[in-house]
Amino acid sequence: MKKTTLLVCAAAMTASSLAGAASFDFVKGSGGYHDSLNFVASDGVLGVNVTPVNGSKVSWTTQGLGRGTNGFNYLMAGGEGLTFNFTSAVDIGQVNMESYGSSNVSWTDANGLTGSIGSVQGKTGGQLNTITLSNITSMTFTANNNYSMIAGFDDVFATSQVPVPAAAWLFGSALIGLAGIAKKRR
Repeated sequence: MKKTTLLVCAAAMTASSLAGAASFDFVKGSGGYHDSLNFVASDGVLGVNVTPVNGSKVSWTTQGLGRGTNGFNYLMAGGEGLTFNFTSAVDIGQVNMESYGSSNVSWTDANGLTGSIGSVQGKTGGQLNTITLSNITSMTFTANNNYSMIAGFDDVFATSQVPVPAAAWLFGSALIGLAGIAKKRR
């Protein structure tokens, strides 16, 4: 009975740590240019509205999201950008980019925090840039030089969800060890 209880507790801890991770995939574009686009995350709950910075249109291709008009430019370059407005505050762990040439993309969130990702050499079929952005409701990505597209976000959590910290895993393994020692003494 005690062994079953321990196994159930361990399974519950594992499931709770994996629950809630979502992703946004922008590479399944239908083409065209839009004033704004709405996307729903893989969890079916989180959403994001994408708009261009300083006019133009949002381009949506099979490579990701960029900016452009009239079928000419569909990538972000030289100060062009996109703003992402989330339906609720989120934590983002990874940004997926498609870039051509050495590229650098800066970001600014609604709280005024800034940073940059990129420094890519050559075309990168979906480079993964691991970053930690917390409590984000809105953020803007701006291409500082060569051509870039935002292909998606991974490891996205609604900030109301609390992941199981490492201390809980350590505590759980200590309890299992103590249970084993107690059983051995009997």
